[in-house]
Amino acid sequence: MQDGADRPVMDRTGLAGNCNIEVQCAQPNAMPERSSTQPSMSMALQKLGLKLEARREEIECLIVDGGNRVPVEN
Repeated sequence: MQDGADRPVMDRTGLAGNCNIEVQCAQPNAMPERSSTQPSMSMALQKLGLKLEARREEIECLIVDGGNRVPVEN
């Protein structure tokens, strides 16, 4: 899950390489304040030419139910 998103975000841009973009936007599911001038995450990304699109898709994930400490010799 990406920071600020309330669900996993998949990269479907087709662009090669990594990109680190920081945007300031309102928190998802937060009550909007009348004095807030920050756009939603979707609106902030649209200004960069990107779009969030909701889809149902299978993703690979690993679920760890618990763990135990194992003694290790130094």
